[in-house]
Amino acid sequence: MSDPTAIIAKISISPEAKSRFYKEQQKGLTADYYCIETVRRENEKFEAEKETLQKRFQGGGQAAFLEYANMLKILEEKFPSLKENCDPGDLLMIRYDEETKSLFFFLMFAYDGFDNYKTSESLKTLLETVAQYKDTESDDFIFFSDAILHVPNCQFYKLWSVNQGKMIELELTKWNNDWNLPLQEVTDLFKKYYPDEEKYMVHHEAGYYTMDEEGYAKEFEGEKIMDKELLA
Repeated sequence: MSDPTAIIAKISISPEAKSRFYKEQQKGLTADYYCIETVRRENEKFEAEKETLQKRFQGGGQAAFLEYANMLKILEEKFPSLKENCDPGDLLMIRYDEETKSLFFFLMFAYDGFDNYKTSESLKTLLETVAQYKDTESDDFIFFSDAILHVPNCQFYKLWSVNQGKMIELELTKWNNDWNLPLQEVTDLFKKYYPDEEKYMVHHEAGYYTMDEEGYAKEFEGEKIMDKELLA
């Protein structure tokens, strides 16, 4: 599974229970966030040094190519964090929505999500602990799907049901219409918290548009995607 996939959830929980959840499970919940941030910074350094190497050996023939390959291997060993389970293109968002009194959890895998979801510390923490803190009577769900940016027009791979004190993985052999409303609700939160790239499209007098990449990237930093309590 090489295309982007994501875990997305809306879990009803009181503000008091949410605060306890954040305090007691902070390390596990934020693990992927810090992993992604570290790999992203290291990847930028790696790509800059790689570009320098490419320019240095460009057009040098077979001998230069072999030397470049050897130097690239040394460079890769210099950045061991690039071998982490997360990818610089991954994204973790955890926001508490005051209006609906619910936790919004969004974890996107840029590549190989069907393998990486198994090693995600943040997802593991959510699945193993959130039901213990849920103090409202409602049936909530955690969805794992592809094409998440086009919810609900996507394929689902896994589905978990979250109740007070209980987490259950459900069978997905046939879609249950009872899941439609929860899916719509989580889609609404996704649209609320995921940055709208159209706001960063710059119109030029010549009639074309370009993307303010730097401005848009800042929407995926720190408290824009993670609650302040989790980063304290």
